[in-house]
Amino acid sequence: MKIFKKILIVLAVCVVLIPVLLAALFYGIGFAILAHNYTGCAADSEFTYLIRDPIKKAAVSSYTYDPNSEDSVIVIPETYRGYPVKGIGGFLGRGAPGRFQIVIKNLHCSATVHPSNGSFDWYTKGKAFEIIYYDLTLQIGSNIREIFASASGAYESGDKLYIVRFYVNCDPDNPTYYSKSGILYQRKDDTVVSGFNYWNESF
Repeated sequence: MKIFKKILIVLAVCVVLIPVLLAALFYGIGFAILAHNYTGCAADSEFTYLIRDPIKKAAVSSYTYDPNSEDSVIVIPETYRGYPVKGIGGFLGRGAPGRFQIVIKNLHCSATVHPSNGSFDWYTKGKAFEIIYYDLTLQIGSNIREIFASASGAYESGDKLYIVRFYVNCDPDNPTYYSKSGILYQRKDDTVVSGFNYWNESF
């Protein structure tokens, strides 16, 4: 009888504790995600940023490229108004994606096209597009810890398809990423970082 009572007590405790623990886990994960995400946006003349308060950090969410400029080098800043720049792209609020992308100044874009299996053939087949490449150098410092990019697309304007390609230089002291021959890799598994058209790709 005593054993039966003990079993009942254990079951009763489990019935009470398990929902409490599951709720705590659920809210804990939600809080961790929200604490990691960015809370606002800001901009300067070249970049737009995702920013987070009260624990300050920032991510670059876009860069405006002027084709008429002779400068083709994008240097990701280390700080923005006191916010350390830790990312390239990220998530805003409850999880709205803020992928890093290039904005081409004065380009009236009618569509943004993303490749399928590394090719735009699915979109250009049967159409007389002229492909124009903009080749940029992307400089990444040692402070960048996360990259969430959407710079692997093409911009349609009239009968032209504009494609931005990147040659990436990463600071060798960066603990998360490294670059080799203009390609960006993850240190943890040596995989290529996706989301970019690289300089050696032709479409």
